[in-house]
Amino acid sequence: MKGFFESELGRVYIDPGIITRLCVLPELALSDVFVLPNGPISNEPVEMVNRKGVDRYVHVEFNADGMVMIEMRLMVRYGPSIRSSAALFQEKVVRRIEASTGLKVARVDVKIDGIFRPPEPAALPAPPERGAIAYEDVQESGT
Repeated sequence: MKGFFESELGRVYIDPGIITRLCVLPELALSDVFVLPNGPISNEPVEMVNRKGVDRYVHVEFNADGMVMIEMRLMVRYGPSIRSSAALFQEKVVRRIEASTGLKVARVDVKIDGIFRPPEPAALPAPPERGAIAYEDVQESGT
């Protein structure tokens, strides 16, 4: 089934894949708390559109009224509160769907599959030692 909304000229139908790629994946790319089980999403739009396997983790369905129902299986980053982070993420997804597509959202279910621990950042190189700075003697040529 496809989502739809009514206009004065008729119905507009929207495919579930459009909602996933237009609304859910950009929010996941911006999220610092949630990631898909197969890894974080890059901020590159082309990579988000071509993301393979996302349908295993994000399911978009519609009820009889054309309202959106989403179920996501995600991993949460170790540290922040899951409850408050999930509520904020759900609100952002709902706002993006309603603003981008005009569809109403019935529910957004988030199921946590595991804990994501990002890799430690690489150590920065040591700063150069302070000392005398050697300057080259520049001579101007007289022509």
